[in-house]
Amino acid sequence: MTRKPPTLRPDSRVSEWLGRWRGMAVSVADPDLPRSNAPEAPPAAAAMLGLGLRAFDRVVLPKAVSAAIAGCKHRFGWVAGPPIEEWEPIALHIDTEARLWLAVQDYETDEYAMWIVGFDGDLAPRRLRRAPDLAGAAQPPLPERGDEVLTF
Repeated sequence: MTRKPPTLRPDSRVSEWLGRWRGMAVSVADPDLPRSNAPEAPPAAAAMLGLGLRAFDRVVLPKAVSAAIAGCKHRFGWVAGPPIEEWEPIALHIDTEARLWLAVQDYETDEYAMWIVGFDGDLAPRRLRRAPDLAGAAQPPLPERGDEVLTF
């Protein structure tokens, strides 16, 4: 399923471009935003966002869930993780180095935590973090939340 990319609005208080796509929060880091008043997100970050959204259903989400299940096996000794249908994408973030991060959550077996997967430029998982699922604007960007669980 493809949908048009999110409309991002600048928020200079957090140096990010913010939007929503398919019910999840989308953010793009832009450390120059408070000074630049740029009309759009940085080109490299915008390109990674576009790539990630185009490949979301067939690459990004399945790889994020596989990485999260690997984390569950590593952290909790699970033999198998919940099927992909039971995982929900919560937030997508493009960091200052144009890397994609996706937070996913399984509400049945680990309902109070989200698994945050950091991808490289080829959309391969490279880092996995686990963080409490806390709402609120005072939360740090996805790459800084929680604890490192695995590197790939």
